[in-house]
Amino acid sequence: MVNEFDEIVHLYKDRIFKMLYMKVGNMEDAMDLTQDVFLKVYRALPGFRGDSNIYTWIYRIAINTANTFLKKRGRFQSSSIENMEDNSLKFNLNNEENLKTLLKSKIEELPEHYKDVLLLHYFEGFDYKEIADVLGINIGTVKSRLFRARELLSQKMRRYL
Repeated sequence: MVNEFDEIVHLYKDRIFKMLYMKVGNMEDAMDLTQDVFLKVYRALPGFRGDSNIYTWIYRIAINTANTFLKKRGRFQSSSIENMEDNSLKFNLNNEENLKTLLKSKIEELPEHYKDVLLLHYFEGFDYKEIADVLGINIGTVKSRLFRARELLSQKMRRYL
């Protein structure tokens, strides 16, 4: 089991870390959570039935771990974007880094269930069925949450673009 686990960690640690970092917005927390996730995976691996793809299963553990962490900690961390005045001309959105920072900030403001579907679909490339499996919801719910998440994000970004 140890060799199998080592291979799993090697294959998926970077992707899991990246997702966790996107969710929590802090590198140290993401590193700690990545370790927590793989500890949970190690403990649960003997019970993995193979009903889904191993990565989908690990991702679900990671999402649940991150959501629990965020609930305990409180959702938002202060952001330089949040403190920016609406009419500030100093914030240049022609700069790609500024635009990425703004977009990440606005994604972080979304409710967790919307943020999760956006991350899974656009950053991880999961299809609707895979998202449904990871989140334990039906495909119709995935589609409606993704639609609503895009609408909310569009509204949040509209005043800056």
